[in-house]
Amino acid sequence: MHSGVNKLDKYFRRKETPLTRILNAISSIKGEEYLKSPERRKLELTISLLFAFSVGLPVVTVFGLLKQIEDGGPMLF
Repeated sequence: MHSGVNKLDKYFRRKETPLTRILNAISSIKGEEYLKSPERRKLELTISLLFAFSVGLPVVTVFGLLKQIEDGGPMLF
């Protein structure tokens, strides 16, 4: 692995990162029990939906604006 990847891996495996603190506050379940819990599924859906909207919406808007600039028509049709 690259040294940058190794540094990131070490950082995210530390127990005192802000993300770790937030996740521990959300769910106190640990280990194998957490892997099979409904809390894990809820958390994964929440994070993935927030990420999809926070990244996807601006990207679609930019593409729409670029199309409008290119041909002068409506953004999405």
